[in-house]
Amino acid sequence: MRVLILTPETIVTPKDVFRVSHRLCKVALSSETYELMDRNFKALRSYDGDSRIYGYTTNVGDLGKESIDSNINRMQRDMLAAHACGVGEEVEPELVRGAMFLRTASLAKARSGINPDLIAYIFDMLNADIVPVALKYGSIGAGDLPFLAQIFCALLNEGRVNYRGRKYKPFTAFKKAGLKTPPKFLTREGLALMNSNAGTVALTAIITEEMRKFTAKSIMISALSLEAHRASSATLHPANVTSKPILGSAIATQEIRRLIKHSTFTRAEYDIKGRKFLQDPVAFRTIPQSIGTFIDAY
Repeated sequence: MRVLILTPETIVTPKDVFRVSHRLCKVALSSETYELMDRNFKALRSYDGDSRIYGYTTNVGDLGKESIDSNINRMQRDMLAAHACGVGEEVEPELVRGAMFLRTASLAKARSGINPDLIAYIFDMLNADIVPVALKYGSIGAGDLPFLAQIFCALLNEGRVNYRGRKYKPFTAFKKAGLKTPPKFLTREGLALMNSNAGTVALTAIITEEMRKFTAKSIMISALSLEAHRASSATLHPANVTSKPILGSAIATQEIRRLIKHSTFTRAEYDIKGRKFLQDPVAFRTIPQSIGTFIDAY
């Protein structure tokens, strides 16, 4: 199976998200990325200056002005657990996987000062197909905090996970998959993992890739339909495209013309002899515009 190696320079595409979310690709950190993350992580841990660092030396949200006097690691765990609320049906495993991947891919840019072993562990979860259970509805009015908190609470042995068709407590599934206990939170990992819109972006990326696949199939089906109807290809004439220069419609027209270029079933012009109607049904005449809308959308 293909392995996507992440570096700080990696540009994640909707296709990458789709592949990881649908178990078509594994993920890993490059050795250089791990080393860079580790240096930044150790630098943050060794910080003893007077500057205030949000979520590390201070509290968060409305309490962000307050300094942290208690154990930072305990606060990160409590913060994640406190936001892990949700109701309704379970979120599809593919969307959970997509969100896990996108959040960790962003953190792999090595700008957040969190433990690279934690990111590597989440990649191990993805590669072993251990998927946390998250419920659809839950909001505090800010991004995807509850959704991501539900997901990453698995690292604290909270909630449930899906593994090989069954639900387990997270640490039980980790053990069955041959994984060790997850690394502890040592800097601001709790905040970093949930403070994101990775769930929404993952959903958008998956839909975009599904639209791309749908559009490609729609073009092939449209070409076959034109042949089956023995329709005219006059509406696909380049002059019609240039009269309304809309990119999606132009691309759809070009692709359908390519597919029926050597067809013996379609006609280049309308032949009204023996035909009841002067032109083909509107569903055939507006194919490029209909499919073009999807193309323009992504």
